[in-house]
Amino acid sequence: DDAATHCFLTDVKFTMVQRKHHCRYCGQVFSNEASKKTAKIPGKSSEPVRVCDICHGQLERGDPVCMCKQVASMRSASESARAAGAKALAAWAAMDPQFKEEGIIRAVEDLRLPELIVHLLATGEGHTLTAACRLAGAMVAYSEYGEMFLYERLPAALADTLRSAGSAETKTAAVHALANIAEVGARDNAAGRSQLRSAGGV
Repeated sequence: DDAATHCFLTDVKFTMVQRKHHCRYCGQVFSNEASKKTAKIPGKSSEPVRVCDICHGQLERGDPVCMCKQVASMRSASESARAAGAKALAAWAAMDPQFKEEGIIRAVEDLRLPELIVHLLATGEGHTLTAACRLAGAMVAYSEYGEMFLYERLPAALADTLRSAGSAETKTAAVHALANIAEVGARDNAAGRSQLRSAGGV
């Protein structure tokens, strides 16, 4: 709690006036504006408790994975935590078509997940790189995420990972993600095709 200086969602700075509030579901710290809602947490609370806006939507839909918890792990300094967070979201995105539901797309944008994935591709190691490639590949398989990722220049980040990765597993995941971009995200998108060409992609 003492280490949290900004809202997990909006990045607004905490002050004497802008107080901290904990989401009782994901455990992250939010501003009042980002955590006004309440919800019952299955297996934890019989009465509604304060939750952040993103977790409220997830609890209402019955999503199987808490996105804020996994994003917090991906923002961690721990390489194993970053890998675990990306792996959990990758598994969810790959198996559940609900991942392209409007509320989840909005949460992905609000949490700046595409930007975070590209950051992991640039700074991660080992299992983190593999998990980040798999998450990118699973998400761009849905056309709803295409423009979001192209804006973050994902093709170039994946191509760099493909060239520099030492692991065959990471290289395979990067190729799969690039193939999904080519097939879905860039199929009818001149900007996407241009990025793939300049990145030396598929």
